[in-house]
Amino acid sequence: EEVAGGRAIFDSEVVPINAGEEIAPGVQFREYGTVKFGDGDNSISFDTIGSGSFAPAAEPGVLHGGILWSIEGGTGALKGASGIITSNFVIEADGSVTDYHFGVIFTP
Repeated sequence: EEVAGGRAIFDSEVVPINAGEEIAPGVQFREYGTVKFGDGDNSISFDTIGSGSFAPAAEPGVLHGGILWSIEGGTGALKGASGIITSNFVIEADGSVTDYHFGVIFTP
């Protein structure tokens, strides 16, 4: 559901923990990147705590997974930010992804 204000832009890189593996169900992965908030210079950077994973869900053809990120810093109003974000996601049979994020962000 759309809300008033600028958009958040999520940009990340996903890599397998073990070099040479392909990202697939059961393969542990790392994800790192940034989230930019609105039109200004307000962003956070994040990296994985541990590893993420996904596997088949109870619904046929659907995959379900999660990952935990540490906020490594930020820019603009979020300069010096820290905290943790959780990601709980579903990958549908057609490849579409629905990803829910919940975070607690501390700023100086």
